Amino acid sequence: MQNTQKEFKHTITMPALIAYSITRPGKSLFFMGVEIGVHREWNHDISLDWHLLNDPRRQGLMDFMGELGALYQANPCFWRRDIEPAGFSWIDVGDKEQSVLSYARWDGEDHAIIVLNLTPVPRENYRVGSAASGLYRVALSSDDVRFGGSGFSNVTSVKTEAVPFHGFTNSMVLSLPPLSATILLPEPTIQLTDGTAADGWSALAQARAPIVELTVTVVPAVATKKGKAKTRAKSDR
Repeated sequence: MQNTQKEFKHTITMPALIAYSITRPGKSLFFMGVEIGVHREWNHDISLDWHLLNDPRRQGLMDFMGELGALYQANPCFWRRDIEPAGFSWIDVGDKEQSVLSYARWDGEDHAIIVLNLTPVPRENYRVGSAASGLYRVALSSDDVRFGGSGFSNVTSVKTEAVPFHGFTNSMVLSLPPLSATILLPEPTIQLTDGTAADGWSALAQARAPIVELTVTVVPAVATKKGKAKTRAKSDR
């Protein structure tokens, strides 16, 4: 019974964490077997535990990773500006009481909003700020029953309201499933109201996480007792 409970927790928490890794800037590295939720470390000397796919939860995990990968590839906002500050912006990173993170990925005006509920407690009527006004569709939810989720929320789209929140002019209300990742994409009719990240939409995130500038001074080489030269460097904040 104890092992069964551990396996259950293992498989239901993985989709949200994998979605966080893939939708954040940078590239993700996963060893073979992650897609089927293996418990042991990958071993190049033996085959993968393909028999685990007899478990519907693990089959659901593999299906989820497949759809997440397709979504990532089809939307340049997830990867085109990986190395640019304009490609990412926090919406809210301070909700430690409910353990919910929200952020956006950008490619010009094209964008995606990602909301992570990292607790086993569902969050109903959870408000999230939005830089745009209009309709968003739920492009992917890790809690979908197709992936072995609970199907807590069957909402397929959500419309923003003219309610200021998280420092933005508009916001939307979501029902967040437990231990889940929800990815929203704007419908074509949506209108930006607070600008793109490149235009300054990330000002709130920058205020919360200021950049620390380092000034490095290189000291000329000095001789050591053994006659070898070495350099010293000091940094001033």
